[in-house]
Amino acid sequence: MPADSFQARVTARHVAREQVAVRFRQHAYTCDHPPELGGEDLGPTPSEFLLAALACSIAQHVGRHAARLKIPLDSVEIRADFQVGQEKGRPPLDPMAYLSRVTARVDIQGDMTREQFEKLKYIAENCVVAHSFRRGIAPEIEVAMPSSGRPR
Repeated sequence: MPADSFQARVTARHVAREQVAVRFRQHAYTCDHPPELGGEDLGPTPSEFLLAALACSIAQHVGRHAARLKIPLDSVEIRADFQVGQEKGRPPLDPMAYLSRVTARVDIQGDMTREQFEKLKYIAENCVVAHSFRRGIAPEIEVAMPSSGRPR
């Protein structure tokens, strides 16, 4: 399947407090915050899901291309981290938190040449998610109220 024909859809539904039920195709997960942020720590936070997307994208990209290029790859392991920033918002969101920095450490192991390593390094740095971040992709969020729940 060509990459440009793949379309992903994720659905999320608020359950209680900080818990959100998240569905990816046939897979379901719980998104939550730790107790210090009002949750029960029943699953990853939204920001951790974002880090997971980056780490998984790097790992899949490197693994796929190493196999295609016949580069001997024993393992690829990614550690992704973020820092949180805050800015003044307008009520009711004051202050507003955001990810101010996202980093990923990629450890690639295998009996490869320096040239093969440099190819995998380039591939890791240009996975789909990292490339999307660099392009400054901005979400287009449409907020709607179904007809059964019209404001009064």
